[in-house]
Amino acid sequence: MKVLVLSRYVARGASSRLRMLQYLPVFAGYGWACAESPLLDEAYLAAVYAGRKPGMWRLVCLYARRLAVLLGAWRYDRIWLEKELWPWAPGWLEAILLRLLPPAVIDYDDALFHNYDQHPRAICRTLFAGKIATVMRSASVVVAGSRYVLDYAKAAGVRRIEYVPTVVDLARYAVPPACAPKPTCVVGWIGTPFTVKYLDLIAPALSALARQGHVLELRVIGAAAPAIAGVAVQSRPWSVDREAEDIAAFDVGVMPLEDSQWERGKCAYKLIQYMACGVPVVASPVGMNAEVVGEGAQQAGFLAADTPAWMDALTQLLQAPELRQRLGAQGRARVAAEYSLQVAAPRLAAIFNAVGAKGA
Repeated sequence: MKVLVLSRYVARGASSRLRMLQYLPVFAGYGWACAESPLLDEAYLAAVYAGRKPGMWRLVCLYARRLAVLLGAWRYDRIWLEKELWPWAPGWLEAILLRLLPPAVIDYDDALFHNYDQHPRAICRTLFAGKIATVMRSASVVVAGSRYVLDYAKAAGVRRIEYVPTVVDLARYAVPPACAPKPTCVVGWIGTPFTVKYLDLIAPALSALARQGHVLELRVIGAAAPAIAGVAVQSRPWSVDREAEDIAAFDVGVMPLEDSQWERGKCAYKLIQYMACGVPVVASPVGMNAEVVGEGAQQAGFLAADTPAWMDALTQLLQAPELRQRLGAQGRARVAAEYSLQVAAPRLAAIFNAVGAKGA
């Protein structure tokens, strides 16, 4: 099978790396020929992460490059598209193009549609509120990374929808051996400069725990750590080669979120990374978080909706190494069974193979 992979970003972009690019070596092993063509390049991402706006001329060139790629798409058996052909392009235009292309599998890892239907400018909402629904209906298959996105696709009238959560390659994530309790417990978080704001939600809980005498460190990977009264904080740069090692050094992994429409569409990937390393978790009960954390024998940690709940959950974990070890082991087993590349890749390949002629 020949597949044209239209990712949003290069490998530095988490959504593209996790939802598409990590599958390509596996698919190559199946004998597939996958040609990757990202919309936005390394220079674009570097500018965005540095807080700079990419120049308009650069965006025009990147958009034109994708159009040129589409003109040669007839050489492929399938199109694998991340989200949309171009941000802010009319939905009707993309729908026409997609109907002229080979069968398209379109992937959504978050609630992208809220960029449009919740935009602060009325003119943007008027022109683009229904764009993603229109694009979804033009796909042969929509692959949803969360239940929230899946429900949106159903409401949009999409004929075929498949749920495939974001996963990790278990071969890259190792559980560190048990060791003697440390004097300082590391509460860890991994993300980007755009999502580090969520740590403000748990700052009161961390500060209160420090006042109660708990010796802890907040370790932040991929962004600048916020200052929290009484808490030692440390920031480390993100590296794809080192992220699993950094996460394995956490004693507890956290994923606080606001309870809003955008956050309800998130795939809980941080939790999956923590759990893959055998690290117990505490998370806000928003979107996929509750499903991923699990219950009973599959429980990987705790859900916490407010400051007292965060304090209670963290206190239990900080005080009980054996509890951390048990929940961490359950989380690792849950990832192996449900959120690993080893499980997801054959399923995603079957989805591609089931897409026949246009309209199938």
